[in-house]
Amino acid sequence: MIVNMQCSITLKNLDLDDKEARRKIEDALPDFRFDVFAPPVVPLRGLPRMIGSSEYGHASLRLGDTFAHLIMQYDENYQDDWNKCFDYAHKRIGELREALQSVEATFQFGGIVIQYVMDDFPEPVTTLSESVSKVSVGERKLTHLQIKFSFPYRENYYINVEMEPVQNEATSANALGITIDVNNRLAKQRSDAPRVVDWDDLVKIEEILSGIKSSTLHQLVEKGEFAI
Repeated sequence: MIVNMQCSITLKNLDLDDKEARRKIEDALPDFRFDVFAPPVVPLRGLPRMIGSSEYGHASLRLGDTFAHLIMQYDENYQDDWNKCFDYAHKRIGELREALQSVEATFQFGGIVIQYVMDDFPEPVTTLSESVSKVSVGERKLTHLQIKFSFPYRENYYINVEMEPVQNEATSANALGITIDVNNRLAKQRSDAPRVVDWDDLVKIEEILSGIKSSTLHQLVEKGEFAI
């Protein structure tokens, strides 16, 4: 099941001291109710200037002069339906993109993260050690195992995957957690073919993530293969 999805964007040219800019953002996101904070006396990186949440609390948004961070939480009506989760995320991310474009904010980097919990692996450490990492500690019991790997994808993107034991918050049962992060940082890092990144990158990141299905993750856990 998908627990949540997050979209993080690094920005330039977003001036939240401008009342008109704040008004445009609020008008473009009518489902959100915002609190606005005065700038700190000493500038602090990562400090939000606007914090908002949707009417029923399924989406929350933090905005600063250099970033936007959107979190979408899924309840039992969505968690097991991959398509519904992605449809909701696509709607919210599209609204955020339009709001930021309305104030001429410049897109620098972006990424979308999925947090996924698999309940059908009640012994997640054993599953990971036997199927993915082949870790052995002899007769001793392995009590925790965390696996991370990253790779470039389609020349301009990174896919980062993290796997570790978690607890299902609803049932307190042992489960396997998988976090998948797709971002466009590779596009800026490439010295051989640097290019201008833009808002279309965020759309392409959504497309990459939508190609990852529940069956993809089961194949990763059971066979150690991540096919995308």
